[in-house]
Amino acid sequence: MGQAQSTLKLLDEQGFLDRYSRTLLRTERLAEQWVDAFATGLGPKTLAHTFHGDPLRMDLADCGPVYVSGEKATPWIKQPETATLYMAEFSPKVVFNNRWRTDGVANIMIHTSFWTAQDHDTQQPPHFPAPAPPLLVYADLKSTGETRQLEAAQRVKDDHAHIWHP
Repeated sequence: MGQAQSTLKLLDEQGFLDRYSRTLLRTERLAEQWVDAFATGLGPKTLAHTFHGDPLRMDLADCGPVYVSGEKATPWIKQPETATLYMAEFSPKVVFNNRWRTDGVANIMIHTSFWTAQDHDTQQPPHFPAPAPPLLVYADLKSTGETRQLEAAQRVKDDHAHIWHP
């Protein structure tokens, strides 16, 4: 409760909250600030493991809830070079099943998921792996700075314009 109040106060101080209706203002700017801050704040804090492996072939069965982000979450990129995964609990079994290694250039990033699934109260569990929230996919793509992923980030933003312009 205290953290929610602090967040509302900060949003108000920065001009992102209408004091009377308590609705968000300047959502596009707020989303972009969150994305920019994610790359140096929350993103590195949630990174739990890095590996080198094949992002095209991954066995994620029996790993619990797994969310894909970055270029692996974009179906129009046919040959992703990296995979960004968010997991509630990491299992070493996934490393063994996928033959991931710790040597070489890391292209498999495992983060700890930090949000609650929107459909947590429904009877049927979501299918996994599932895509991460679009704002997070956008942030992961944009944080790489690579031209191909920046173009994909723009497409994610365009496809989910309701986030930036509710």
